[in-house]
Amino acid sequence: MLGGKLANLSCALPTGDVTIGRGQNATVTTPAAMIYYDLGVLSDADRGDVLTRIYTALRSGGRFAFGLRTPAWRVPAEPSPTWCLGGPGFWRGSPYLELTRHFSYTQPQAHLRQTAIIEPNGQVSVYRFWDRLYTVGVITAALEASGFQVEDLRSDPCGTLYSEESEAFGVLARKR
Repeated sequence: MLGGKLANLSCALPTGDVTIGRGQNATVTTPAAMIYYDLGVLSDADRGDVLTRIYTALRSGGRFAFGLRTPAWRVPAEPSPTWCLGGPGFWRGSPYLELTRHFSYTQPQAHLRQTAIIEPNGQVSVYRFWDRLYTVGVITAALEASGFQVEDLRSDPCGTLYSEESEAFGVLARKR
């Protein structure tokens, strides 16, 4: 870890450079970021493609920040399907029936929450929310294969030190 750089990430402008660190140790860089564990929804091949594109887009020394869930994440404890009558609400502006089921996979470690929304006219829409669970070793190898070096790991954006018990972690990687 290099002094908790992820915890000291402060944006000067939403689309501009950021300063990492403080005082004489500060560096300015143009970053890339992904929010809400977005990298964790991709297959290995798609993840590799995204990392290659981010690497290409960054200047030399540019940084990429993102978060991932770990195997310690507590998968929602709903082993059997659930249903509820909803709406107007999150899914639709009118009443609907919501059916949800959770699936866990071991290779790779992943979790799927599948939700079907059934409207009064019989229209069905299915939504799938994937969460790939990463170890530090797996994501470090993927980043290094794409030309990045892990610069910092934290359990949350506030700078809590990473531990094996962390349910999630933030990564700050630098383009080599």
